[in-house]
Amino acid sequence: MGTSKMDRIPLIGVLTLLYLILVSGVSFSSPQSPSKVFALRGQVVAVNTKETPDILVIRVTTKKGKEMIIGAMVPEHIGMTRSGTAVPFKRVAVGDTVELTFVMTKDGVEAREIHLLGKDEP
Repeated sequence: MGTSKMDRIPLIGVLTLLYLILVSGVSFSSPQSPSKVFALRGQVVAVNTKETPDILVIRVTTKKGKEMIIGAMVPEHIGMTRSGTAVPFKRVAVGDTVELTFVMTKDGVEAREIHLLGKDEP
């Protein structure tokens, strides 16, 4: 069986990646404190639409040059845009560059907004 354009990884893989990120010293606001919103730009490495909610995994490079993998839950109500136009989450593909706005919740990273960047966007 060949690989599809959109690689899929199981939820346990995403949760393992998230755990590795958190134990590596990345600090986020406490889930009990008011939600602090984070924004990152990176490349999509995996999409999982077989779980509920959907999962988006991106690779980002920090200002200090370190690479991080972020897995975010994408609830149904979360908006996604490309060049200001709303697009469905199923249009996200591995290799796309995205700007992800998210918060930390007691359940993990939750997307608030996803913007697909075109080839001409910085």
